[in-house]
Amino acid sequence: MENKNNNNNKKRKLIPLCTLSMVFALLLFSPLYPVVSVDAAFSSIAITNVKPTEFSPGDTSKVALTVKNNGGIDASDIRLSFQGTEII
Repeated sequence: MENKNNNNNKKRKLIPLCTLSMVFALLLFSPLYPVVSVDAAFSSIAITNVKPTEFSPGDTSKVALTVKNNGGIDASDIRLSFQGTEII
């Protein structure tokens, strides 16, 4: 009878020990840094509201446009470069 009580006591002590071990293992192997989504990890620059939209050959005009960052982090050192093509 005494041997059976000892086995029950060992089992009662073993369950919390296993639980603590599992919690420790989860904490040990989980990342300690927040996981950032892909959308939030990059800046994404969009150019909209370009006015005027049409030029005739030889025209000189001021161009107004809106530059918006749709990404999740600050954008820095932004440069706009216009190249002459058939369209521009």
